[in-house]
Amino acid sequence: MNNRKIIVAITGASGAIYAVKLLERLRKLPESRSGLAGPPELHGLPGSPELSGLHGLTDSPGQAGLHKLPGLHRLADSPGLPESPEQSGLHELTGLPESPGPHESHRLDKSPEPHGQGMQSHGQTNPSHPLQEPLAEVAVILTANAEEIMLYETGAGYTPSGNEKLWSNNDFNAPFASGSSTYDTMIICPASMGMVGRIAHGVSDDLITRAADVMLKERRRLILVPRETPYSLIHITNMKLLTETGAVICPATPSFYSRPQTIDDLVMTVIDRVLTLAGFTIDTYRWNEQ
Repeated sequence: MNNRKIIVAITGASGAIYAVKLLERLRKLPESRSGLAGPPELHGLPGSPELSGLHGLTDSPGQAGLHKLPGLHRLADSPGLPESPEQSGLHELTGLPESPGPHESHRLDKSPEPHGQGMQSHGQTNPSHPLQEPLAEVAVILTANAEEIMLYETGAGYTPSGNEKLWSNNDFNAPFASGSSTYDTMIICPASMGMVGRIAHGVSDDLITRAADVMLKERRRLILVPRETPYSLIHITNMKLLTETGAVICPATPSFYSRPQTIDDLVMTVIDRVLTLAGFTIDTYRWNEQ
């Protein structure tokens, strides 16, 4: 059985927290031992991270590199907000039960559900791999200003961990620059409107746009997570073109029916939806499903 390899691309759009939590979530999925041969590598980058222009990385190589973000707190601790969901009155407005059951919260420390429980298959084609197949590799690409935005918004940069491999956005020697590769899914999170526009119009002038072009032409999963608001007609037209071509547009729009209590909870309502679209079986809140 071949093990899945996927691509995660991070642009400089605001919303770096979504990329941080996406990578954290992927690290909790089953890993293929064949994909963990030695320490994380930097591919297509000259010398050390300092020489590559990747700055602000964590001091300790043993740390995951994606730390808890400053300012993340219980929403109920903010002035003027209720102390608990029971006091918020949301159940009166939405018809939700007053007290969510244990199955209704995000349980990041639990193992994924068995195949077929509480999920449907998503994506532009039928997945070529079993949903529970271990991840052999997560290829990571950052645009030139992605880490600068990540540092500004979260206070931490990016350091590869586990089965992640960091590629330069200018390195067309990456295997997934070709349709002959076995990478089956690409997630661009967050996706800037500039990136959306270039992919929609077939401009393959860097590794991210080329890899996205490969996903489309090979009829594989391409998931874009835009965080822009509001959308201009140009943005909407470009997203329409990508949808017609087979990509999935999954805006970074949190949901509230799981009664999220923290900023992390809100972000995870988006990330769990993205991973479901990517074909992973994950333990997450699903409306009226046991």
